[in-house]
Order: sequence, then structure tokens, then C-alpha cells
Amino acid sequence: DLEQAKEYQESALAIHLKKLGHEHPYVAHCYHTMGCIYEALGNLEQVKESQECALSIYLKTLPPDHLLVARCYSELGLAHRNLGNLAQAKEYYDRALAIRLKKLGPDHLDVAKCYYILGSVHHELGNLEQAKEYYDRALTIRLKKLGPNHRDVSTVHHELTQLEHIEMNSISRK
Repeated sequence: DLEQAKEYQESALAIHLKKLGHEHPYVAHCYHTMGCIYEALGNLEQVKESQECALSIYLKTLPPDHLLVARCYSELGLAHRNLGNLAQAKEYYDRALAIRLKKLGPDHLDVAKCYYILGSVHHELGNLEQAKEYYDRALTIRLKKLGPNHRDVSTVHHELTQLEHIEMNSISRK
């Protein structure tokens, strides 16, 4: 029950705030979790607010290239994307990608996921060439790490097929 989960998490947040103060990583984690619950409940503005709180605390308590900071950037990217703010979403996803590339290396599956998401955002923005570049990068990593028959590889193939279809339709209209 999400409402019950929300109540439990609000209680945990209140305890952590009282015992640890407003600038502790556990408090940031509570805000992050609240954001995830709000997302499941469809409260998009509250998702954004919770993730902004988490990010603010993490930036004060952790190095700026910490993977938890990258996670917050990704969550904020998702929040803005769901709110229709694609340009802002892209900025947050770019920041998440930069950290993950630095910390995890260019062949990590989390990096592939960032590429895939950025491909989707560019697709939605109408930047089809950029979308294809990101999808290709995601595909390369996923093929290498997961093999050709994995569902995540199939998902990228599907997106690339959609881009090809759009491109073929725009050529035939000319």
C-alpha cells in the first residue's frame, strides 16, 4: 500500500531530521525514497521537490561526482521529463551521465542506461540524429555486456527501428 509506505517514510524522515539534522546523507536518502513513493503515487511536483531536497543535501555532504548525486540527477531528469520539461530533463541526465562515465567507465550498464534515456529524450525533442547516436552507444554496451538476445538489447533495437521509420517517412514526403 503506497499510502502506508508514504506514512512510514514520512515518519522515518521526521526521526532522521530530529536526530541527525537537515544536512545528513540519511536525511537525503529519506527524501529520495519519498520522491520514489510520490512518483508511484503520480505526484510529479512532489517528486521533483523531494529529489531537489535530496540533491541539495548530497551536494553539501558528498563529493559532487558521487554516484548518489548522479542518482539524484537521474531522478530529477525523470521528474522534469514527466512534467514535460524536456530541456531541463536533458540537463539533469547529462550531469548523471558525466558522473557515471567518470566513476563507472564507458562500458558499464548504468552508462548504457543513461545513453538510452538520453536517446529517448532527444527523440522526444525531435533531435533524431542525436537520439540515434545515444541509442547506438547504449546498444554497443548492452550487446557487449548482455548479449544479442537480452530484452534490454531488444528495447534499443525497437527505438532504432522507430527512428528509421520516421526517417523513411520524412524522405518519402520530400
